[in-house]
Amino acid sequence: MIYTTERLTEILVTELDRCTSIISDKPHYCRTSFDAEQDAIACQAYQEVKRQIWHYQLHNQVSGLIWCEYEYAGHAVTFPKLHSQLIALEQDIDALKAYKKKVVRWWLAVVGDREIWREGLSGYEITCPLEDVLQLVNIVDWAIPAIEDSPKMRIMLSLEWGVPEDVGRVSQPASGCVVVGVDD
Repeated sequence: MIYTTERLTEILVTELDRCTSIISDKPHYCRTSFDAEQDAIACQAYQEVKRQIWHYQLHNQVSGLIWCEYEYAGHAVTFPKLHSQLIALEQDIDALKAYKKKVVRWWLAVVGDREIWREGLSGYEITCPLEDVLQLVNIVDWAIPAIEDSPKMRIMLSLEWGVPEDVGRVSQPASGCVVVGVDD
């Protein structure tokens, strides 16, 4: 029997919980070298489990995608996105690319004619014309929507390219993302 994506994520959550329960929650000034060593061992153990699961994914061709659904303002969309602790297989990347137009159409329908912002350097947001967003859409590989509800409602679109698991890593410049959104 081959484990499913859901089962692999359950294993990772269990291991992460186990490892974080080992990590010392003492204040910095109370920590000893023993605490630091235990923390390092816990982190290494989790990283090893994650590497084994990635190997298992590749060997058994188990997808790293999870399926999500959003409904907002009378518009619904179902889409794949990479689980944050798994890797993407080639067919996963193909699925992400295949859903790009559907996701972008949903996002455009939801945001309407509101002012769009784009994440700038150091988390600052700058106004972004719709034409610029559409140009970005044409050059990125896939799009992932997100709705945030704190402290205010935000409807965002992460426009991504490269290797999905490397998108957020500064050390991997061939992969990345641009986040655009509106505030409701």
